[in-house]
Amino acid sequence: MLGLGGVPALVLSGCVAAGLFVAAAVLPSRIASARKLPPTINVWLLDEPWKYRPASAYSVLGTFGAVGRDIAVKLHVTLDAALPPAYGFFLANLSAWAWGTGRGSEFSVVPLLAVLADYSENTAIVLMVRQFASQPRVLAILAWWSSLAKWILILVSVALTAYRLVTRR
Repeated sequence: MLGLGGVPALVLSGCVAAGLFVAAAVLPSRIASARKLPPTINVWLLDEPWKYRPASAYSVLGTFGAVGRDIAVKLHVTLDAALPPAYGFFLANLSAWAWGTGRGSEFSVVPLLAVLADYSENTAIVLMVRQFASQPRVLAILAWWSSLAKWILILVSVALTAYRLVTRR
């Protein structure tokens, strides 16, 4: 088991992850309203690959305006730098608790792979903003595929853990 071990690690990592998810939901709108951005600007949009395609990534960033892009960078290097390890360790602890040390214990690595994909996505998004004028397509492709991989790995981790909890004797 990662962290403190057992249920305490599960509860602690779950609380941290929940707190950061709440912050990720509330902070962007607070910052946007303080900066007088339209409420339709969603700085997390590029974290959701089902809402855009790589070919439209720079046009999405264009709708943010310079201030919105600046907020997106700040959130991706601060809050979204803390969120991946929080959900990753929570899901890894949950998986380790569900599977134990026997067969299937290696599944606790899956959420940590999601964390790596999330950091790849964040790096690509920050670089996209920083190189907005030249708009290198490779960064849009990297951001989209990294985001897709992140979500697939998170869903696989949750599905494997749920399967184990349901079939556990």
